[in-house]
Amino acid sequence: MPKPSRSPFYFYAIEYQSRQRSRGHRMNINEAIAACYDDWKALPEEQKQIYKNQYEEWRIHYRDNPESAKVSHQHTKAKKDISTDKILQKRDIPCEELKQHYDRFGLERNFLACEYLPLDKSELLTMPIYIINFQIFCKVDEEDGGQFIPAEMCILRYTLNDGVTMYGQKFIQPELIPTGYMSSCLEQSKDTHEIPVKNFGEATNNYKLIYQELKSFLVPTITKQSSQMLDNNDDDVDDRTRRRYLRMTKPCIFFPAVEYEQTSKLFDWLQEKGEGRKSTKERRLVNFASIESLIMILAELRKHRVSRDDIQRTFENTSYSYLIEQRCPYHSHIGVSHCSVTRCHGAAKLISSFLNQLYISEKSASSIPTIGKSSPNSFINNSNSSFTNRTSENSRQNQQSAALKQTTTKLQKFHRNQYTPTNTSDSLASSYFPSNQSNDEITRIQQQNFQRLLSNADNHSDIQRNILNQRKQVLLQALQTIDQQIEELNLE
Repeated sequence: MPKPSRSPFYFYAIEYQSRQRSRGHRMNINEAIAACYDDWKALPEEQKQIYKNQYEEWRIHYRDNPESAKVSHQHTKAKKDISTDKILQKRDIPCEELKQHYDRFGLERNFLACEYLPLDKSELLTMPIYIINFQIFCKVDEEDGGQFIPAEMCILRYTLNDGVTMYGQKFIQPELIPTGYMSSCLEQSKDTHEIPVKNFGEATNNYKLIYQELKSFLVPTITKQSSQMLDNNDDDVDDRTRRRYLRMTKPCIFFPAVEYEQTSKLFDWLQEKGEGRKSTKERRLVNFASIESLIMILAELRKHRVSRDDIQRTFENTSYSYLIEQRCPYHSHIGVSHCSVTRCHGAAKLISSFLNQLYISEKSASSIPTIGKSSPNSFINNSNSSFTNRTSENSRQNQQSAALKQTTTKLQKFHRNQYTPTNTSDSLASSYFPSNQSNDEITRIQQQNFQRLLSNADNHSDIQRNILNQRKQVLLQALQTIDQQIEELNLE
């Protein structure tokens, strides 16, 4: 049974249609949708909430009994159903979601510190940091699959030394929009990136080509010598070699923590389309980690403490979104900042703002990494250029192969949980695991941080509630003023 097309806006359109019929204007639902769309956009959030509640009620009823979930005009009246209210209240509790984010955050930090990040400062400054962003049309409800409908993608390469060195961008034509979600896609597009859902000439549905170009951007061609490095005598490979090999064969891509589900699902979907088989954690082309985890670990290596909340609040500043000049030609032409290119450059600027002063403060102001157009090898994908810059890619492959070749001559016994001390002046190996912090202390700090996250979530809800109440008072005062003016006109 195909799912009927429903959204909060649909219920508003039904009510609009009913009002017009009472005034003698006959129109069908499609005409009502077209006529009241602008009114819906101008409607305050507290009034939209009425129709959102109606949609949630219908959606729960449809999930339990699809055959009987017929929308009629009776749904325009708010129902007070205790069981439904309890379900909605449970969905508003953020504790479980925060716990999942926190657990994943701990795994990311362990992976980056124990397996991925370089052990020397000089290597860290030139390590490619890949930043990715997907713009979407909408997310499908969990009972209908829970997938995301992609609209645009950008992948960016960044280093602490050079800033943004290269990036690529693609518009993605949706494979299939499930029945009932077209209105949600149109509304999301109009509110954010304004990418056309259909008949967009710059979008492509060649998902296999997109994946192959993305793969060549992330994973260079591994030479036979470097491939045999771990196969011949795996026990004799030291930690530095393992980390370099992992960064070459399965690099880590970074994104804001709140975008984890969206990014991971869309990347796995794209890999499945490119390889023709379902993507699993073992077969996944890349590793995933949040930008917050990366910044916090690298800051801690320099004895500098920064909280995850500080990073997220900083990223919400307009300096990292609206004030970013880098955009794709389409969004630059229409003047919209909801662009994957803007989002990736904003994330690169965020990393620079937290880490430049810690790692490259000894450089002159003129040599500090720049973001975007002034970066040495930056490019943008268009009809006349490929997704990757082959010249820069070959140069990078040669540098990495030379580094691996040099390292293989100094193979040492590897232990996963112990790191060989070195006498190099820029070694960071001892900083990843401070010796003065016990497991009990780490656990206690983690518990304190989790409780602080929950407290911040509650405080955030209170702040939002106060803001909405203030807006409500302003609207009520405005309505009273309008009523007084109407009465004065009637008296005249």
